[in-house]
Amino acid sequence: HDVLAHSLAAVSVNLQAAGGLLTAESLPVDNPELKKAIECIDRAGTLTREGMTQARRAILALREDAAPLPDQLATLAAQYQAAGDATIQLTITGEPRPLPEQAVQVAYRTAQEGLTNARKHAPGQPVALALAFLPGQIAVTVENPLPPDNQQKPLAATGAGAGLTGLKERAALAG
Repeated sequence: HDVLAHSLAAVSVNLQAAGGLLTAESLPVDNPELKKAIECIDRAGTLTREGMTQARRAILALREDAAPLPDQLATLAAQYQAAGDATIQLTITGEPRPLPEQAVQVAYRTAQEGLTNARKHAPGQPVALALAFLPGQIAVTVENPLPPDNQQKPLAATGAGAGLTGLKERAALAG
């Protein structure tokens, strides 16, 4: 964890420095290659921060005192709502019970991906996040209305586009 944290912090600092150099007033603002380079640096910075967050989560998951899934989802919903412009309503149904850590990780990542997709493809729209404890399984759903056709979606083209496929694979591995 310490080595990863140090490496990601160093990458983040270097990305910030590179971004600062590329936005210097002496460079042409209308250069499309420069704009693309800045976008790449911004995206790499985001991925670095997300990687650090995931490393922290993995370390916490190894602890026996990790918060229960409903608490983790409440924290996630609060973080997304604080960082964005959408209202997020969390609903938990059924009788909460301890879950295998792999199931907790898949459920958390599913909620995280759903909230990210809502922000990317329907910015500003209210989001309903639900966790259902069912007999022998759990269900995580993220729902939101479609935005108006003319609404700008500046984040829609970001990301690698493999989030849902990765979640399907994780869910299959977790049973």
